[in-house]
Amino acid sequence: IRETPLPLFELKLCADLEVSLTLSDNQYQQYLINWGDGSPLQTATGNGEVLRRQYALGGTYVVSVTGNYIPGNCGATDARIVSPITGLNAPAVSQLTTEVNSLTEGRVRLTLSTDSNFQYRIFRTGNPLPLATIENTQGNTQPVLNNLNTVSGDVCFQIITADECGNELDEGVLYCQMTLGALAEDSQNRITWMPYANPPLPLNTFQQYVLYRNEQPIQLFTDLAANAYVDTEVDCNIEYCYRIEARFSSATLNFRSISNTACVTAFSSQIPGPVLHLNSTVETPRSVRLFWERPEGAPIVEYRIQRGGAEFASLGSETQALDTDLGLSQRLCYEVQYVNICGQLSALASRTCPVLLRASQPEAGQVLLTWTPYENPENLFVQYQVEKLDELGAVYANIPLPSLSTLQYTDLEAKTDRQVLRYRIRTVIDANRQIFSVSNVVEITQTFRLFFPNAFTPNQDGKNDVFAPKGLFIKNFRMSIYNRLGLVMATVQSLEEGWDGTYQGQLAPGDAYIYVAEIEDFMGNRHTQRGTFTLIR
Repeated sequence: IRETPLPLFELKLCADLEVSLTLSDNQYQQYLINWGDGSPLQTATGNGEVLRRQYALGGTYVVSVTGNYIPGNCGATDARIVSPITGLNAPAVSQLTTEVNSLTEGRVRLTLSTDSNFQYRIFRTGNPLPLATIENTQGNTQPVLNNLNTVSGDVCFQIITADECGNELDEGVLYCQMTLGALAEDSQNRITWMPYANPPLPLNTFQQYVLYRNEQPIQLFTDLAANAYVDTEVDCNIEYCYRIEARFSSATLNFRSISNTACVTAFSSQIPGPVLHLNSTVETPRSVRLFWERPEGAPIVEYRIQRGGAEFASLGSETQALDTDLGLSQRLCYEVQYVNICGQLSALASRTCPVLLRASQPEAGQVLLTWTPYENPENLFVQYQVEKLDELGAVYANIPLPSLSTLQYTDLEAKTDRQVLRYRIRTVIDANRQIFSVSNVVEITQTFRLFFPNAFTPNQDGKNDVFAPKGLFIKNFRMSIYNRLGLVMATVQSLEEGWDGTYQGQLAPGDAYIYVAEIEDFMGNRHTQRGTFTLIR
């Protein structure tokens, strides 16, 4: 008894409905080929023998191979389904990438889809010898072509498709690589490339060039002749890598040619512009806060801050600074500049000065406020406002002023219930964005006020029956009444109490009397006030 394995054979399609069968088997002495189209059986001996059959009609056929032992006439049969084709299938080339740009060691990679029935030979135009051959490969493949001069930017390839029957197909389509260069110039990068060569691609299939920077598309070009771009959106000391794609598309073509990647490090010698919207505000009685916006351009590594023309602080990337341990008795002005990543020192921003407020009390019940104008580089602010503050710093009154030229204000309604009055100026810079500046806080301490009558008439008529002073800002009060002999007639412990003109329950005689008042105001200050008055009967 002998083994009867299935015979080994391979079918490949050829043009013009022809099928090629290769018998790689040598197990049997005889092989019978049934082409499945009703034609007579064909006899073969195996050992790599190649047989061909051209079908009269297209369709689907079952091709079987039977291996027989001789003598014995026994063996095994294997069958395959085949669908003959009329023509060769050209590969679907989707991409050509220039991986290495070099005069002698350039490298490109093709991406294409192939059919294992056919052989594909890749030629460089002008060279009769193939650079690569692809066979027995089904689906996507990526042959790499080495040792090319890719610098010239005009390397093109054609692909010849061949079948087992000696037929060849040349579509006349050339696939060309692209070469890109990058040059760093002052504050910009110049990108150049060889326009895609004008090979016999199908007409009107060019769509666009797409330029990439750091793997992100930055510019499209629809002109096939375009060959340069200047990238000004760069920061110095930063590396930028560029590549470009030429894209072609039609019903039968979807192809991209991708250039090499070229990298450059940007630089700049230009003096950068100043910071934007520099402003200042008094934050505490001994500190001023500066704040600004970062300008467009290269990254900033250091800000330098000047007060009164002298540098006093430097800081990193923050866009605000606090000047502390100050005495706010004189006007303070600030300027800011910065050093960017290029090492360039910016222009100096025009100064900003918070309002310096002063206050005086020309007469009781009035407060005169005067102040220096607010400054910022753009001189853009819209209004001054006078704010009144309580002892906790909360605003209890806000008075908008009609003009930016107004630099003083008289408060004619100084509070009679507050011995200490607190004021500051609020500068409205941008109300919509809630940007404001405030001045230093000034305090006016109002002197206590005490008024004594010079006579009273304790006759129970409801008018002027009690000797009592009137006063403001008095926390504690004690008053003693003496007659002309120095006898204490009464002691009063509050302003509201007063003396009713009696002594030990008896009416005091009409006469001149002396008062001695001891007073403590809300600031803790103690005072003594003496005077005389007349009791009239």
